[in-house]
Amino acid sequence: MFKDSLSFAGPNKKRFSWKKVNDGLNIELYQDGAKNKAPIAKFTKRRRVTHRDTIPPTSEIMPAKLVLDGRGLGMRDLVVITFCLSEKARRSKEDSTFHGVGNMGEGMGMVGLVNLG
Repeated sequence: MFKDSLSFAGPNKKRFSWKKVNDGLNIELYQDGAKNKAPIAKFTKRRRVTHRDTIPPTSEIMPAKLVLDGRGLGMRDLVVITFCLSEKARRSKEDSTFHGVGNMGEGMGMVGLVNLG
């Protein structure tokens, strides 16, 4: 079960881990033991943003997005598949915690895949 991280072997048997950040609101993918400590991929959940600088205040829904940097491009299929598995594990845990309330697509909305390379 996905608790704080989910690890897997990638290309050339390198180890990668999805790790929770911001109290589990987002997850990021890192290469274990790499010199470059920046995340290879970041997932940001869908969220509501309130603009208080307008009268009356307005809000908008920011869609969920999965962002890959250049290092993730060569393994983007693996990044997306392992992301989906980590989300499924997280949601299964949430569903069992709330006795089955909710559904697999809830809260995810449309996920946009963004290439930063």
